[in-house]
Amino acid sequence: MADCRTVLRATTVCLLAILVLPEVTGIRTGDHVATIRNLYELLTELGLTSFLDLVIKAEIQDTFTGKEEMTVFAFNNTAFNILPNERKDAIRAKNRKETEDYVKFHTVYRRRILAENIQDNQKLKSNGPNQNILFTNKKRVQVGIHYDKTEQLFINGARIVKRDIYASNGILHIIDRALEITSNKMAVPYLKEPDDPRVKATQFYDLIQHSLARDELRNEDKITFFVPTDEAMSRVNKEKLDQQKQNQQYLKEMILKHRVSNQVIFTSTVEFGTQWTPNSNIPILNKNAYEQVSVTSGGTTALIVLGNVTVGNGVIHMIDNLLGFTSDNVREQIEKDPRLSQFHSLLEKVYMRKIEEAIGTKNKVTVFAPTNEAFARIKDDDKEKLLYDTNFIEKIIKYHIVEDTAWNIAPITVEYNAKERQRCMLGSYLSVYNFQYDRYVQGGYVTAKIVRVDVGCTNGILQYIDKILGLPDENIMSIIHGHPWLEKLPYKAYVVTGLSDSLSGKVGGNNQYSYNLCPGKTCYYTVFVPNETAYQEMRINTQSEGLLRETDVHRYFLKRMIIKNIKIYEQGLADGRMLIEAVNGNKILLEKYYNKIYLRYRDKVATVLQSDLGATNGVVHVVDKMLWTSDDTSSASSHSTRFINLTFIISILISLSVLLCQ
Repeated sequence: MADCRTVLRATTVCLLAILVLPEVTGIRTGDHVATIRNLYELLTELGLTSFLDLVIKAEIQDTFTGKEEMTVFAFNNTAFNILPNERKDAIRAKNRKETEDYVKFHTVYRRRILAENIQDNQKLKSNGPNQNILFTNKKRVQVGIHYDKTEQLFINGARIVKRDIYASNGILHIIDRALEITSNKMAVPYLKEPDDPRVKATQFYDLIQHSLARDELRNEDKITFFVPTDEAMSRVNKEKLDQQKQNQQYLKEMILKHRVSNQVIFTSTVEFGTQWTPNSNIPILNKNAYEQVSVTSGGTTALIVLGNVTVGNGVIHMIDNLLGFTSDNVREQIEKDPRLSQFHSLLEKVYMRKIEEAIGTKNKVTVFAPTNEAFARIKDDDKEKLLYDTNFIEKIIKYHIVEDTAWNIAPITVEYNAKERQRCMLGSYLSVYNFQYDRYVQGGYVTAKIVRVDVGCTNGILQYIDKILGLPDENIMSIIHGHPWLEKLPYKAYVVTGLSDSLSGKVGGNNQYSYNLCPGKTCYYTVFVPNETAYQEMRINTQSEGLLRETDVHRYFLKRMIIKNIKIYEQGLADGRMLIEAVNGNKILLEKYYNKIYLRYRDKVATVLQSDLGATNGVVHVVDKMLWTSDDTSSASSHSTRFINLTFIISILISLSVLLCQ
């Protein structure tokens, strides 16, 4: 009987624990948290003070403590803190009633909306002043460029970072952005009378009013609308646009190139890289590593300069260019854009009929135009050449022109090893590839970022770039430091081994760690730089890991991959083999077969992953392996052995001295 009573007491205690614990502490299952706390208590407990302060200011605490159920999308403190100061001040300046409307816009009354019930491209009626619409998105996207795609939920573009927090009177979701109240105006009327003073689009609105697209746009239930700013419209050739207005079908098609129908797309839901919109191949959206979003449609590209203006039937993104319309040829576009004034001046310095025909009259041409910032980067002696040396100027210009091709860059998603290539006017190849969601062009031994993609012209396409092809403007160490494959361990290796000063172009070392490869003069180098992965592999390998700690040995095999006073470029290499001498005296075998380059030393082989990164003092090639050998290991071991032997001898001598002195 005693045992039975013991079991009964234990069972009772367990049942009480099951019943009471959820009431006291909450039970977590996945993202779900069960609790008897009301929404106000949850906001307090979770430390959502920025949102809670607005609830208190609005004097609506009873709404969050009452029995009526609701779903709350509350922004976290970080979301509020990262707002621009003027936006924070505007929210704080709202009076009590305005603050109440703002807070209630983040809620949906009489519904417990769980994450599993949120669908893509869905509308919810908020408890805002006029039941203003909330738009939901459900997407598999990356949260930052270094993460895998995962399913994310969004409300008006704000990501739900913590979902399904249960309260006695509703559900709480925490979001990463403070929302703007959705306007009740539809997209087209909003352009005429915007709630946001930053939206200035009266010229595009007038264009819509004079087109056959007007009624179709007004009847859109859901729309993503890319709208050129008045500033963008002011750059359009008015005479040519007026001519096109006479063709109503053309005007309608051009305007409709600015919309995505039946989809509400916020910039936060756009995938990194290139994304085709769901219902057609146009517009094409692209997001880079800095989360800048561009749109390509009708052969032209525009950047979003003010995004996510939410209206009753969707979202408006203000852009810096009119899509689907080109009025200038490449020559005229370069001449009229102040960002390209120095490149225009360069074109004016040399007259060559072939160049003038290519950029002014031919039907298909692609020009990679360096911006004024690119000209500011180059060396003084190169600036001098660009002033007076017409042969040099002509050569540089030809690097930037691809004839007979309108080369659209926006759709290119391939990385360096599958790059697209076209011959420039000079005869050498230009290569274009994608890296971390930006586009790059490599030519003339220079790699430039394409900062403005696919600017459509009547006779081709203009690409804006941040460097001048054919004119390297960084030394070897600057290239290594700025390269994402080399900026950490590889860069540090050249610093700690004392090689950085020589590779920076300095004649004498500036610190005690300097090791001068070229005493008393400036030299140039071909450097095969092992990438980050090569160093990680050496750290894992127990035999080679110790070499990295031996500065002299580490320097020795890095010197094995440096060639002095010879510039070796992939484009200048024929298939076959050549034996070259490294700065440490070793003979290295360089091989090229089927556009692949290999570097061999004894049984070690490194493959060139990226070639021809031109520098002011040489050229860099990125390789996948470190050329260390067993001899290097022996050398490292001998250093250690000599140290141990020396220590032993010293200890013997000290012992003998003590004995003799006794």
